[in-house]
Amino acid sequence: MKFLLTSGGLYLLLTWMGYTFVPHSELIWGVFLITCIVLLTVNGIIYRKEKTKPSIVSAALLPLVALIFIFLTEPVSDATTKINIILIGLILTSSIILFFVGTKGIVVKAVLGILYFVMLQTMSLALFMLVFGFGSNEVVQSELSPNAVYSAEIIAGNHGALGGNTQVQVAYPNSNINLLVGELRRNPQQVYFGRWGEFNGMTLRWETDERLYVYFGTDTMIFERVGIHWERRNR
Repeated sequence: MKFLLTSGGLYLLLTWMGYTFVPHSELIWGVFLITCIVLLTVNGIIYRKEKTKPSIVSAALLPLVALIFIFLTEPVSDATTKINIILIGLILTSSIILFFVGTKGIVVKAVLGILYFVMLQTMSLALFMLVFGFGSNEVVQSELSPNAVYSAEIIAGNHGALGGNTQVQVAYPNSNINLLVGELRRNPQQVYFGRWGEFNGMTLRWETDERLYVYFGTDTMIFERVGIHWERRNR
C-alpha cells in the first residue's frame, strides 16, 4: 500500500508540474511495469484474509482509480501500442480481481461491480481513441522565443467526422531531464483552443521569453508566463 501511495503521489506531482516520464527502452519499461502489476496482484490474493478497514476501502476503489489512471495516461507512441493494450488490459483485470478478493459484502460487490461495469463500457470508446488515435494534429506554424527557451505552435487538429479544432500551445524544447532509465519531458501547455480553420488567420510573435502575442484578424491575444503556467492577459 505504501508503495502504491508513494508511486501515485509522485506521478500526480510530476503531472501537476507538467512532466511525462519517457523510458529509454519502452519494451523493458513495459515488461517491468507488467511484472510489478502481476506481483502486486499475487501479493493481494495471498494476503486476502488479512483484511483491515483501509485495505477494504482501497480494494473497493481500486477499479475506479485504475480507470482514472488509464484515462489520464497518454500512450507514448505508435511503436508501443501493443504494450499499452497489454498494460491497460492487465491493470483493469488486476484491479477487478483485487476488488472482488479484497471487498467484503455481497451487496457492496454487486452494486460497485455493476457501476464499474457501466463506467468501463462508457470509457471503452475513449480508451480506444487514446490508444489508436483518430485523426491527426498538424503544426502549421511555430516560433521560437528570443532566447530559444520556449516554442509557440499553432496546431490544426483534424479528427474527421468528429470535427476539427485550432490549438495554440507553448512547448519547452530544452527542458528535458535525463534520468538513468529514461527522461522527464516537459509537456506542452495549451493556451488556446478554438474552431477548425481559425489557424489560417493566425500569426505568432514573441515580445520576450515570457510574453507571447497571437494575432488573429483584428484581435490580439496576449499570453504571459506566471510561475510554471501560461495565462492570458488583457492589453
